[in-house]
Amino acid sequence: MSDTETAPAAELARLGEAYFTAQHSYDPYNATLLGVAEFDGMSFDPSREASERTARELAGIGRQVREISTADLTSAQLVDHGSLPRSSRGPGPTPSTRCGPPTHRPKAT
Repeated sequence: MSDTETAPAAELARLGEAYFTAQHSYDPYNATLLGVAEFDGMSFDPSREASERTARELAGIGRQVREISTADLTSAQLVDHGSLPRSSRGPGPTPSTRCGPPTHRPKAT
């Protein structure tokens, strides 16, 4: 934390990094497309377990962000504070709890 950075701002930055790491560890190919070389040596795990584990991790990050006081955040930090919980929810309802695009086809009934 710098001399001018508040504790809530430092926590928001830490959670932003945690989100970035969790999302790109789950989907390293997207990181490569974005030019982030840090995840190039990883491969995607298409398992339901990996999707559910990452969804739980991202949801936890979203919960922690919502607990941060916004009183001393800058306008840019307020944008992060508002967007991280939404990003942590993933794209919306899917056949199972997911943090990204479906990786499994629904079973035929």
